Amino acid sequence: MNTQTASDHEQKELIADAFEKHFSEYGYKKTSMDDVAKEVKVSKKTIYQLFESKEKAFYHIVSRAASRTKNKLEKDLEQCSSSEEKLGLLARLIIAGIRNWMKVNVNFEFKYNYK
Repeated sequence: MNTQTASDHEQKELIADAFEKHFSEYGYKKTSMDDVAKEVKVSKKTIYQLFESKEKAFYHIVSRAASRTKNKLEKDLEQCSSSEEKLGLLARLIIAGIRNWMKVNVNFEFKYNYK
C-alpha cells in the first residue's frame, strides 16, 4: 500500500531532479545529501525520509528515466506499420539515447565493481 500523498510525491520528484542535476554535474561520488538539501531548501532528514541513501536516489532516477523511455517507445512503436520499421526505430532510439546520455553525463563516474 502506498501512503505517499501528492505533495510528498511532488517533493520526492523535486529532490530527485536535484540529485539528477548534481549527479550529472559533479558525478555520483562528489554528490552529497548536504548539497542536494541546500539546493532544494529542505533538511537532510526530509531527504532521508524519501530516499534512504544516495544509492536509492540514484536507483530512483534511473528507474524514472527507464519508465519514461519505455512509455515513449511504446507510443512511437504503435505508429509503426511493419516489423522493419519498428526495428529501425529501435536502433535509432538506442543510438540516439547513448549519444545523448554521453553528452549530458560527461562527469558521471559511478563505479561499481562487478564480481
